[in-house]
Amino acid sequence: MVPFWGRCPARQVIKSKPNPCGIKIFVAAAPDGLPLDFFFYNGKGDPIVEDPSCSRLNIGGKAVMKLLRTFPQGVSVYMDRYFTSEELLDLLHSEREATGTGTLQKQRIPPNSKLKEDKIMKREGRGSVDQSVRSDGQISVVKWFDNKPVLLISSKEGAEPIETCRRWCRKRRVFVEVNRPLVVRQYNSQMGGVDFLDRLISYYRISARTSKWTVRLIMHFFDFAIAAGWIEYRRDQRALGTSKKDMLDLMGFKREYAEFLIHGHVGEGTDDSDPDYVCSIPPPRKQPRVAHPPDALRTKNVLHLPEIPTPAKKNRCRFPGCNSNGARVQCATCKVYLCLQENRNCFKAYHEL
Repeated sequence: MVPFWGRCPARQVIKSKPNPCGIKIFVAAAPDGLPLDFFFYNGKGDPIVEDPSCSRLNIGGKAVMKLLRTFPQGVSVYMDRYFTSEELLDLLHSEREATGTGTLQKQRIPPNSKLKEDKIMKREGRGSVDQSVRSDGQISVVKWFDNKPVLLISSKEGAEPIETCRRWCRKRRVFVEVNRPLVVRQYNSQMGGVDFLDRLISYYRISARTSKWTVRLIMHFFDFAIAAGWIEYRRDQRALGTSKKDMLDLMGFKREYAEFLIHGHVGEGTDDSDPDYVCSIPPPRKQPRVAHPPDALRTKNVLHLPEIPTPAKKNRCRFPGCNSNGARVQCATCKVYLCLQENRNCFKAYHEL
């Protein structure tokens, strides 16, 4: 949900959402949160509502079928109970040769499924499992009792094999071993991508007071693109074997992205800073250490002219690997001292790194 309380023909109100009022966007994402496809939901006038090929499905099922139009045949889809139904799994199999797994609402349990009642499973204890497979063997409905009954339906996995997992016991305040069916393990490992993406967007959301839904959407998709870019960046760094401590977090990635937009696309012969600006505050006696500029600014290739400040004095060269303490030349843009001599041109090497 894109939070928005102003006037918009596509505005939705869903009380169970963290942002209950706004513009609804259906998103398909990978398990790590990378968005694969999305579309706006326009409400009653949306084309998916009148789609004749999905007349037996609810809005959630129709949204799944529309998102999968851009996917290859034979994919596996995992979804929550808002989307899942027996009719959707049959349609996925017949039209897309795809499989589906998801949690299931009680009112959508197939009529021929005979599952144990909640009180019986509660009497059997935590970890009890029951399964009902359709006569054609295409769909299975699994009921698992953890802290409360959990219903899942799948055209890919069933209850077998059953394994054990650690679960927290509130009464005894210890971890206990509980039986867990295969479909639950697969569902937990594949779900959560959309929620993770939504959480990333909410951390540093662009905030502005506006009554125009178009402006709000543009801001949302800036956040959407940056969050997706950070997830892809993290994928690439893991593939390269980079340690977690050396990766940028979301805030660092967003800051680097902003610095690149500011400094990385400046044309030749132009500069976005004012060279005539002079700070009115007198400098302290002990000059603070000048930090290295952002990479996008340092390699900008414009206006990096050498200058000798007045009064001239010797300084330590800031080029990595140079130990000279006699640097007199300063870069006019980067404000760092570098060697500029016949046999040691650190000034040129620093800007070509």
